[in-house]
Amino acid sequence: MSGDRTVTIGGLTIQIPFSNKDSTVSKTGTRIDPEKPGDDFKINWTITVNNLVVPANLEGWKLKDTMFAGISTDDIIITPSDVGSFVNNEFVFNDGGNMTQEITFTYTQTVTPEEYNTALLAAGNGNVNLSTNKT
Repeated sequence: MSGDRTVTIGGLTIQIPFSNKDSTVSKTGTRIDPEKPGDDFKINWTITVNNLVVPANLEGWKLKDTMFAGISTDDIIITPSDVGSFVNNEFVFNDGGNMTQEITFTYTQTVTPEEYNTALLAAGNGNVNLSTNKT
């Protein structure tokens, strides 16, 4: 869905240069502090799919997020709606009837101070623990 195109008309071949554009995905989170003592922290997550191949669609593509397994899919706001559905904790894009250039998924997750966020770097001889930080 990207790259140059070649068109032949009446024996004349023309190469039309196009920049290579592929769809991308990014995820950001914003911490929501407790409203009163004893309440848990929350994180408002936003996943953005930049569908750079519009008007083509993402039919059959899957969006995977490890957090999907721990929350109700009814709590995930998808904009625009009707671009796919959840199957086995993965979002599967449909034929793109409502496909746009930017598709967002927003949900809120409750976290406790006991939960940790760990990053691992895989080396040739195993994993090295880079950080363990409380959220």
